[in-house]
Amino acid sequence: MESSASIKRQIEVIYELREVNDNNELEEEETYKEKIRLINQQIKRLLKQKEQLTNEFKHSQYVGYRCELNIRDNLNSLYRQLENIE
Repeated sequence: MESSASIKRQIEVIYELREVNDNNELEEEETYKEKIRLINQQIKRLLKQKEQLTNEFKHSQYVGYRCELNIRDNLNSLYRQLENIE
């Protein structure tokens, strides 16, 4: 039969292993939370980039539209001048 000291030591080892396991679970939880935080940061950064690109695209569409109107006006003016010459 095992001695009382041996049994106490086995119990201590079990408690130590439980503590190590608990610490590992906490570290895993922290690692998991850190990964989520980093992914959320990347999502926010990409959403800002998307918004910026969308705004630039809308602005370029507006500029393109204004250029098209100016070209139409100039062409109409030139056609009128051509008609007046004939």
